[in-house]
Amino acid sequence: MKRTLWTVVLALLGFGAGWYAQGYPINFAMLAVFTTWAGCIGFGFGSIFSEHRSRRRLIYWAATFGLIAPAAALAIPLPSVASRLAIGVTLGVLLGALLGTLQMWLTRRKSHTSDTASG
Repeated sequence: MKRTLWTVVLALLGFGAGWYAQGYPINFAMLAVFTTWAGCIGFGFGSIFSEHRSRRRLIYWAATFGLIAPAAALAIPLPSVASRLAIGVTLGVLLGALLGTLQMWLTRRKSHTSDTASG
């Protein structure tokens, strides 16, 4: 349920952002790209918060931040858009992997603490 809710809400936000970002005449292909992109980010966050296995969460963190990073990558001062996107996605995946590893470490540590306290 969480995954579906995150996907739908972020897809609607992406649809709104795509609608707002374009002028008149409406470009339906660009609107579909914005909606799908935001829906995939929502699916990633929904999967992170609904998944119970730590290793899968690590993959979802990396993939989700890899999808978020192109929006921020356009601020990188390089002449080529392709190089900005490549660097941004790479940094996003690395940041997502770092956050996923941190979450995996904290949940493992919390489960070890509760196991030793009860046993």
